Amino acid sequence: MRINYLSMLPGGGVPQDEVVKITNSASVFHLGLIEGGSTTGCKYGYFSDYAESRGSVIVVETGSQSIFRCFGDTAQLRATGGLTYTWTPFDYLSDPFIADPLVAPPPGVYNYTVTLTRPCFPDTSFTVIVGIAPEVEAYFEMDKWYICAPDTVTIDNQSFGVDMSDTLNTQWDFDLDDPFNGYVYDTNAVFQHVFTNTTDSIQQKTIQLIVWNQQGCIDEFQRDIMIRPEITGGFTTDVTDGCHPVTVNFTNTSTGNTDRYKWTFGDGNSSNAASPVHTYYNIGMADSIYHVEMVAISPFYCTDTVETDISVYPYLEADFAIDTFQGCSPLIIGIDNNSAGYIEEYEWTFGDGTSSDTSASSFTHTYINTTSSTIQRTIQLVVKNNTRGCSDTISRIISVFPEVTADFTQDTTVGCHGLEVNFTNQSSSIATLFDWDFGDGGSSTVQDPLHLFENMTLLNVDYTVRLVSTTPNLCRDTSYQTIRIHPYILADFSVNDFQGCAPFEITLENASEGAISQYEWDWGDGSPTSSSSGATLTHVYQNSGSAPVINPLQLVVENADGCSDTLIRDITVFPVVVSQFTQDITEGCNPLDVQFTNQSNSVATSFMWEFGDGGSSSDVNPTHEFQNLDSVNVTYNTRLIAYSDQNCTDTSDVDIDVYSYLKADFTMDQASNCTPFNTTFTNSSVGGVRYHWDFGDGNDITVLNKNQIAHQYNNPSLATTATYEVVLTAWNADSCMSELRRDVIVYPIVNANFSANVTDGCHPLTVQFTNNSTGASTYNWDFGNGQSSDEENPTMIFENFRLNDTTFNVQLVSTNSQSCTDTLTVPVLVHPFVDADFTIEYTSQCTPFDVTINNSSINGQQYSWSFNGTPYTTTSTDPITRQFQNNDYTNSETFTIDLLVTSPQGCTSSLSREIKVFHKVEASFTSITEGCHPLIVDFTNNSQGGDEYNWEFGDNGSSIVESPVHTYT
Repeated sequence: MRINYLSMLPGGGVPQDEVVKITNSASVFHLGLIEGGSTTGCKYGYFSDYAESRGSVIVVETGSQSIFRCFGDTAQLRATGGLTYTWTPFDYLSDPFIADPLVAPPPGVYNYTVTLTRPCFPDTSFTVIVGIAPEVEAYFEMDKWYICAPDTVTIDNQSFGVDMSDTLNTQWDFDLDDPFNGYVYDTNAVFQHVFTNTTDSIQQKTIQLIVWNQQGCIDEFQRDIMIRPEITGGFTTDVTDGCHPVTVNFTNTSTGNTDRYKWTFGDGNSSNAASPVHTYYNIGMADSIYHVEMVAISPFYCTDTVETDISVYPYLEADFAIDTFQGCSPLIIGIDNNSAGYIEEYEWTFGDGTSSDTSASSFTHTYINTTSSTIQRTIQLVVKNNTRGCSDTISRIISVFPEVTADFTQDTTVGCHGLEVNFTNQSSSIATLFDWDFGDGGSSTVQDPLHLFENMTLLNVDYTVRLVSTTPNLCRDTSYQTIRIHPYILADFSVNDFQGCAPFEITLENASEGAISQYEWDWGDGSPTSSSSGATLTHVYQNSGSAPVINPLQLVVENADGCSDTLIRDITVFPVVVSQFTQDITEGCNPLDVQFTNQSNSVATSFMWEFGDGGSSSDVNPTHEFQNLDSVNVTYNTRLIAYSDQNCTDTSDVDIDVYSYLKADFTMDQASNCTPFNTTFTNSSVGGVRYHWDFGDGNDITVLNKNQIAHQYNNPSLATTATYEVVLTAWNADSCMSELRRDVIVYPIVNANFSANVTDGCHPLTVQFTNNSTGASTYNWDFGNGQSSDEENPTMIFENFRLNDTTFNVQLVSTNSQSCTDTLTVPVLVHPFVDADFTIEYTSQCTPFDVTINNSSINGQQYSWSFNGTPYTTTSTDPITRQFQNNDYTNSETFTIDLLVTSPQGCTSSLSREIKVFHKVEASFTSITEGCHPLIVDFTNNSQGGDEYNWEFGDNGSSIVESPVHTYT
């Protein structure tokens, strides 16, 4: 059916720019659009068939109007055929007003209705059903996650929403990365699993749990477990039991990646060696069992422990002590048995063919040596524990020396007091040492001695002589004989002096003893003898010669038994001894060396010098060092004792003064630095009053105190380290001197230096600086006038508008690459500016021209004027008047005034000005000067330089004629 609907509209078509709604109640219609109108040609446009618009709705995932999904899943709803869409309820929809919203509801069943507005038909609605299964979650916990293989891990399945009774709902994978690892289906909530690792490195395995619910929804959960490599500890021993002490060699047989071991030996000792050696002890009386444990440790701190037992049988020790290790035959040895432990049997062998099984704690054994040499015997003790087969042995060596026999004879056995007896030793040949005891307190060690026997009593005395003969091994024997000595008689006297200078008087004290019946004194100088028995005697000796004279003074006493005694004492008479000496110095500084010159007479043959400080000398001409460690001067009295060969003496002395102790010492706060290097010296000298510091760099200073001294060092070298030796010289009040030297190291550095073509001058002063620095790489100039430069050789103009000199301190800081700097400052003196100026009231005038000049110069001290070549010098600025004349009657003349102003510093300024002096005019005329009335005077004008004339005739008449004629009436 065709309906020309549009043609029926008013106007005959579709209005322009209007919306037209076309409706149709039939099942299909045909729409055609024709462009044009009744007055235009028909232009066919577009034709199409349209069916009725009904609309639809589906779930995209199923293509139907229902879906059942797992918790957490989304569903895509899609409606078609509408102009607009409205979904209800709005809950859980991404957008309820679009055709294809997403829906993500919680568990449950939901009906979602969409209402469509259609373009040609009434609105319509459609419904979809969305079902969401209950939530399922896979989750588990482990009691450990970092283990050493093999290890059992307890796993707690804490999943929910899963029917655990069905084994197919739970799936375990204990090594997710291993495709060959089988799945495990375990419904137990808590179970254990063993993990292994036979590699040498840590393995990380992922444990995966997958669970399903009844609706087929699935969830997965993973955890990682770190499995350290498996190790197996093991060791062997070379012995497992033995007698005390037992040394066990442990051989480590551990496998796997092990790098450390911890051994505990069961006796309180331990080791970390791989295969240790250990010694076990058992000092008890029963077997000891030691439990050994070895822990093998991997680099990942996994461990394995291995154990075993070591049996050690009871302690067994053979020991004995002897009272001596050597001795003379027959030698009796005392033996103390000190053996300890579980002993069942003793075996003694003495080395001389005898033995014993005694268990006594103490006993003796005798050794015999009939030879002429030493014999060594070995004592051996073996102790045994027969039950365990343990034993111990100890041996000691005994040296048995040969026997010795002492015997002797003598040439006489009776004599007077003072009897000499010769003894002949007849001891056995092995004796090498002899000890004679003569019974009178005398002794000897010679083999055949000669001995003098005395009897100081009034009766006969028998002396028992004993000889002890000793071998090199200190074996000895003793022999005895008797010597009879008659009572002694003693000639004895003392003299007050045995020598002296003539005349030499001696006093004798008679000290003779015994039953003396007769005395005889022989003076030895040719004088008569004396038989005096007096207790005191005197005698005077004379010596008129030049050499000592020895006079034998002899006393002979005799008793009734015919025994006599003689005493001779020499009396020496010698020339006098004169002690005398000189010295090169008697006072001086510590330490003071003094050279002494001995001038004693020739009689003196030996000398004793006592220097007064505890020192002495026997040299003829000694040199002695005197020391004084005190803070004050010390005087030492030096004596010379001159001795003759006969011990006659004479003494001379002199005082030596040693000045107070002085020691130079100092420290410095730093001993090395860059140049310029400032350091402070601290004077720690002792005893000084004046100090001289030589700084080693050509500078020195002398001070009277110990105040700190600051000094600056400079190193002129650019490459070589300079070492300066600092010398501190200290003087005390006596001008003594002490020195100390220390080194100061000054590193090479930059040397700032520059020159200027001029350093003083007048304003304005242009200065060209020449940089002479060495060792520097950069420069910084400060010109002292607020200006600076980093040029190497800058130029600067200095100005001084002041009234006084101005000094600009130009500073150059030179820096090397090590940031060491040096600074040099040079003053530039700029004298004040000088301005020559003067004024003249008139610059041209007739001659003579008196000119007044006003000096307005600035900063002048001397003013040198030149008035057309005529000089004039003054220090005043007062006005000056000068006359200029022009003697030319025709032409004007120009004169120059020059001013040279000189400042106190010698700076100058000049100025020239010119003045004009017109040519000279000289009025002159001739005429008669008298005559009769009326007098006609003809004036002749003789003037020069004039060109105009003005006559005044004195009678009030005048004229301007050059040579007028005037009549006087």
